[in-house]
Amino acid sequence: MIKLKHRFAPLAAIALALGLHAAGCAPENTVIPSERPTLPPATDTHDDAGAEAIAHMAEGPAAPVTAVAFDAMTGVPLVGSDHKRYDIALVASDSQNVGKVKLDSATALDYTFFLNADVALAIKDAAGEAVAIERTLGPIASSSIAQHCVAELGVGRYFLYLGPTRESSLSLVVEGGAHDHEH
Repeated sequence: MIKLKHRFAPLAAIALALGLHAAGCAPENTVIPSERPTLPPATDTHDDAGAEAIAHMAEGPAAPVTAVAFDAMTGVPLVGSDHKRYDIALVASDSQNVGKVKLDSATALDYTFFLNADVALAIKDAAGEAVAIERTLGPIASSSIAQHCVAELGVGRYFLYLGPTRESSLSLVVEGGAHDHEH
């Protein structure tokens, strides 16, 4: 191998590579500066979250909670993005059922809320301000997930409002961003 000890050595190496490439002599897998390397496909964190949610919705672990009425200020149960399925019992309100639970977000990121029932979901921050749901998507094929919604949450406490609905209970899995763990 030839060692080039000159300030133009990098340019000479590029010229040599281009010359070899033009002559058809470039070694395989050589990246020529004028060519764009092929990048690996991007990881879709939504697909990763969906796979996680399908597994947790089907296999758990499960944590039963009883939601409170929309206007309740105390006793609001906590749910999390902690690799659990929350089986939520809703409470009667007029002729329908509703439920309010809380979620503490330790990291600012997009959260996906997977539900096994087609139930209205609204999110409010600790000050009572509505949080926009960025996307509402339907069921995931070959799973018990009936709908899933994506919302960007900052750090802090949030309240999830479920219903009104005729359903007396539902299951919820919350996934926050991309992550790796073992089941």
